[in-house]
Amino acid sequence: MKHYIQLILVGDSDISRWPSSLYPQCSLIYSDLYRDVETSVRQLGQSGAVLSDLIPQLRRWRAEDPSSDGSLCERMNVFVACAGENDIGSGRSLESLLETFRSFVDELFAHEEQERNHKIQNYLIFLGPKFSLTYKDYRSNQTNKLKVLIDD
Repeated sequence: MKHYIQLILVGDSDISRWPSSLYPQCSLIYSDLYRDVETSVRQLGQSGAVLSDLIPQLRRWRAEDPSSDGSLCERMNVFVACAGENDIGSGRSLESLLETFRSFVDELFAHEEQERNHKIQNYLIFLGPKFSLTYKDYRSNQTNKLKVLIDD
């Protein structure tokens, strides 16, 4: 049975500047599990992207994906997303960031039932913002809000 694994990279400059020589080698990871595995990497990140830019990046992938016709037997899409630092840098609130993140996740898994029927599995690895010293004041002001939001 043929297996197809696609790594889809979406997000900000942490994604767009990721050297292709350092992409995860999915074929090596899964070669012990599957005899016939085909892999590809799709790079959609763009420098300066904010969380809300992930949704158009995802839609662009869906529109341009040549293997979305269901003709492959088994398919795994692994989305690696990184965004949020540019949002924090512009002063967006954590509530707003979480709402945008929820919208992205909803969009990503919106076709889950249909895709499952075509033996397509989607996975998400989300690399959140890396807080730096420049975000010290923002972080201290937002820490209590984040605790409340996580407890919800």
